[in-house]
Amino acid sequence: MKKVVTGIVFLFLFVIVFPKSVFASQGLIPPTSGLYFLQMWGENVKLAFTFSKDQKVSYLLSLTQRRVDEMAISPSFQISDRYTAHFQDLENLAPQVSDKDQVVEKIKDASLNQQSELAVVYLKVSANAKPAVLGAQTSSSEHVANTIQAVDGQKSADNYTAQVQTIQKAEQVGKIEQVQMESGPNSSPSENNINQINNGQGLNQLNPINNPNGSAGGDQMQPTAPIPMK
Repeated sequence: MKKVVTGIVFLFLFVIVFPKSVFASQGLIPPTSGLYFLQMWGENVKLAFTFSKDQKVSYLLSLTQRRVDEMAISPSFQISDRYTAHFQDLENLAPQVSDKDQVVEKIKDASLNQQSELAVVYLKVSANAKPAVLGAQTSSSEHVANTIQAVDGQKSADNYTAQVQTIQKAEQVGKIEQVQMESGPNSSPSENNINQINNGQGLNQLNPINNPNGSAGGDQMQPTAPIPMK
């Protein structure tokens, strides 16, 4: 009982004394704090007492975004695993809600947006932290693909997987940040990144053959002159 009271007091102090941390991670306690375990404890309690399946889906989606925000602050395998676990819970819940199509669409959109955000995080973190970010992207996308496949069929799942792979390809070669900057400030990150990359504004810059403004040697290839007929 004493530990519970102490935990509540600490939660109260973090709300009053450290309001900036609440804004930074969209959570009560930042992942860099030694009291971060209280954040996870509080989330588990709220999730357990959310009985409506639709509300539980909404809360889990908010938690996936919270994990993305935390990865931007302090990426770790702990946060990556928790992020994946949220999508696993969503995979189990999606077939049980009343409007399955709408819920699956929300899960897919949230995942693609977060894939783009994590791609930018991947470019900015140290080499040691990159596996945690990539692991979050890869593992979570498998659960999302399973969720889509169960409700909308394999074709829709394959389309989602192709979009994720496009984002990750651009991420691996360091082009996703440029695409992000070229997108409008109020537009959807996943939509803009995927559309612009597929249109050649991202990946085409990697290959001089695909880039009309450059070549492998730095000089632009000129067309050969016609051979005069004798």
